Amino acid sequence: MKRSVTIDIPDEILGCRVTDVNPVFTIHITPADAQRIKDQFFNEKNRHISKDVVIRYAQAMKDGDWKTNTNEPIGILKGGAAILDGHHRIAAIIASGRDIDLRVIPEVEQHFGTGLKRTLTHLLKMIYDRDTSDRAIAALRACYEVEGKINWTEGRIQKAFIEHAEALAFTLSCFHKKRKNVSQAAVMAAFLRAYYREDHDRLKEFAHVLMTGETQNIEAPDAANKLYRQLTEGLPSAGTYLLQGANRKRDIYRRTEVAIYNFCRFNNVKSIRVISQEARLYPLPTSPS
Repeated sequence: MKRSVTIDIPDEILGCRVTDVNPVFTIHITPADAQRIKDQFFNEKNRHISKDVVIRYAQAMKDGDWKTNTNEPIGILKGGAAILDGHHRIAAIIASGRDIDLRVIPEVEQHFGTGLKRTLTHLLKMIYDRDTSDRAIAALRACYEVEGKINWTEGRIQKAFIEHAEALAFTLSCFHKKRKNVSQAAVMAAFLRAYYREDHDRLKEFAHVLMTGETQNIEAPDAANKLYRQLTEGLPSAGTYLLQGANRKRDIYRRTEVAIYNFCRFNNVKSIRVISQEARLYPLPTSPS
């Protein structure tokens, strides 16, 4: 059904001449609609669907916190062959079981760079709360800065986020809340880098010890427990708290890296010793250059 609507089109917007009109429509989508859209219109060449993102979106929808007008419109390819954006939102409607209004732009010629290509800060604040998004950015930057100073640009941060989105989501799920001296950038950076080389279930156990201090039912917990005590109690033997700035960050990173390495190999250790400040055990698979 088509409805005739009269729209006043201005000659200028923000002092600039209007050259085209590409209307944004709001559509009401039920979970059944979302499933049909997923089956018929998902663009298989688009990015991988992140389960963590879908879960967060779905929870916001269930809680009534989803804001239609704060999300960029979903682009529909010209001819209606596929949707170019909004895959996570459609999947979240299915998962939430809620009816949701979404904004769409029909007849899009090509992908216009929304989704994960928006600014990193904007994206993270759509996915996480402010505290978590701040910790996410700090952890991501620390992943590279432990190897040396980097001249960060929005493009480099954005590229790093896209390349390591899954590892970052895993890290944030394990360090799910702020814990003084534990969920700090250097610790999370070592954990994120270890994601690519270590068993994920074992890494979850490591994070559990750091976040709670509990070692019950954890096999060979010594390395994680020793690091937990150094981070939370600031033992004189740690030496870390005599350092400042970047040197302190690298020291904490290296201690965490060594602890993870031993923990994942079920090694019982008497202490966490750092021989070199260079990041050696868990190199990143890519560079933000």
